[in-house]
Amino acid sequence: MPIAFNHTLILFCPILNQYIIIAIFNNLIDLPLLTMKYFINKIIQFFISILLVFAINRFLFLIFNSVHLQQFTFANVLQLLYKPLPLDFSTACYLTTLPFLIGLIAQFFQFEKIAKIIFWLIFFELFLVNFLSAIDVVVYREMAVKINFKLFSHLQHPTEVIRSAGLKYWLQGTLMVLFFTFFEFYFIKKIIGKWVFKIEFSILQKSISSIFILLIGAFLLIVGIRGGLQPVPINESEVYFSKNNFFNEVAVNPSWALIHSYIENKKILEGNPYKQFSDMEAKKNVDDLFFTGCHDTTIFVLRDNKLMHPNIVIIILESWSADVIESFGGMKNIAPHFDELCKEGIVFKNCYASGTLSDQGIPAVLSAYPAQPITSIIANPEKYPKLHCITQPLKENGYYTSFYFGGQLIYGNIKSYLYYFGFDEIKEQKDFPDFPSGKLGIHDSLMLQTWLQNINHFPTPFFTSLFTVSTHSPFDAPMPEVIKEGDYLKPYLNSIHYSDKCLADFFAAAKKTNWYKNTLFVLVSDHSHDSPLNINDEHAAKHCHIPLLFCGGAISDKWKGKVITKTCSQNDIVQTILHQTSIRNINYPFHWSKNLFNPYTKDFAYYSFTEGGGFITDSSEGRWEKPLNQIIGKGNQQNENAKKAKAYLQTLMNEYLSF
Repeated sequence: MPIAFNHTLILFCPILNQYIIIAIFNNLIDLPLLTMKYFINKIIQFFISILLVFAINRFLFLIFNSVHLQQFTFANVLQLLYKPLPLDFSTACYLTTLPFLIGLIAQFFQFEKIAKIIFWLIFFELFLVNFLSAIDVVVYREMAVKINFKLFSHLQHPTEVIRSAGLKYWLQGTLMVLFFTFFEFYFIKKIIGKWVFKIEFSILQKSISSIFILLIGAFLLIVGIRGGLQPVPINESEVYFSKNNFFNEVAVNPSWALIHSYIENKKILEGNPYKQFSDMEAKKNVDDLFFTGCHDTTIFVLRDNKLMHPNIVIIILESWSADVIESFGGMKNIAPHFDELCKEGIVFKNCYASGTLSDQGIPAVLSAYPAQPITSIIANPEKYPKLHCITQPLKENGYYTSFYFGGQLIYGNIKSYLYYFGFDEIKEQKDFPDFPSGKLGIHDSLMLQTWLQNINHFPTPFFTSLFTVSTHSPFDAPMPEVIKEGDYLKPYLNSIHYSDKCLADFFAAAKKTNWYKNTLFVLVSDHSHDSPLNINDEHAAKHCHIPLLFCGGAISDKWKGKVITKTCSQNDIVQTILHQTSIRNINYPFHWSKNLFNPYTKDFAYYSFTEGGGFITDSSEGRWEKPLNQIIGKGNQQNENAKKAKAYLQTLMNEYLSF
């Protein structure tokens, strides 16, 4: 079900259901109609009142941060009236849950005194909402970021927080919070009136009606909280709409943002949970890994050294394991067309995924930022200002940028990440409403064809990326079963076979275009997957082994068919690409990335999993399982590698927490 329809459904459900429920009950039992309608109206009135409170606070946010309104248009005004509704609805459902439950109990027992508790609860909720909104205004005015979980750490030193702003601002903020809270509370209390309408009816009638209302109400509230009936729960991405990031952040409900930020980071609120050494020792270990001395050199692999601004195309392959490609030591005949592409490009045979999820793989590929075990950096928009993306130096050098995905970009907050980093064009499933779709989105064949047609009209040079979808569970690729082996993994293997054919058709058509000869293609997986070759241990390095291929018309003939055995990671793609161009920009150091065509860079890859991390070299691997403080690996250097994994993870999380 499209997510836009889900939100429309949620918007009208409270209004429609008061009449639907009443009609049902009118036929089921002889229940006094007035009582039921009365209680349902209270809930609806409160729900709508909360939405109005959010609208008022959003208007105040605009007023107090008006310095960011240079590009403000009437269209933005209209969009800010309805674009924020999905998160506002979700937050309002959170706030409605307790009044709904207490009100239902009060109505059942006819206890007016219990009902009075609801008004104290409403007052507290209004105060909290206004208090958080006021903090959001101040935080954004001072730091240009939304309210987030890091504020909790500052509360340990309240005097510093108080001193950070003048007394005038504290008095203004306090008075405004109190004024709006009391005004809104008075308004809501007047509108709602009493929560309990006294009338006599039987215990049976009360029980049936209460149970029915509870079930219907609970369903609507749960659906509202998660943002609809779609597979992926709502996140900030759903309200992002503008290339001007300020308007996106205005649309994000601050109460929802804080709750989400806290949930994402609650395990690290008290500091780095992966601290094993002194920070200085850990950082020294990591710095040594990236140290190349004075050897900042590059072996150029492009067709023409004068081709310093090639078109750059990255195809991110959903869940492709190296085990399904023969050229990477994998199974035969699963992806035969990919094997043919390998003969035309440069194979990085020992590449490893940084994490295990797409929202970890995307920033690893595009931002050269390693995966974190218990969170994802793109799930936390407040950290974006300290993060970099390959689009930044490219756009400064005249590149047109785009990102295509056949599914829903709300997954993992990917859409907000793309909007923040200024992609010129962002396309997802909802932008192609007439296209047939599978369970998770538009299948690769149609998506690749459409992408290719659009690339033909891109200004050059361009950077574009497509994230495939058909190889994600439930693997409903539109083709007959071809692969008969693999037991329960047959659907996965067949989806790879289908996607491989789609890639073959795409490249056959792309080679006929004018832009192909000046284009560097990078094909890489977002993360790996179970295969018949690696089903025993998901934390082992082999489970993170993924394909990485550089190919396309821009590759020099003498480099086609080359196999690089250097151990590397998704994180290394950004630096490797940029060093093949004339683009050098110290403002975007990408310090977790290394240039794979610099012969002096060290061979290694780091990867993370839930509650731990691993480190791989060409001869050994070692991982640290934090819960049991256990080291597992193979090779003579497994303990040393596990130590490096600890140092890498500690340094990474220190930086993550500082953002």
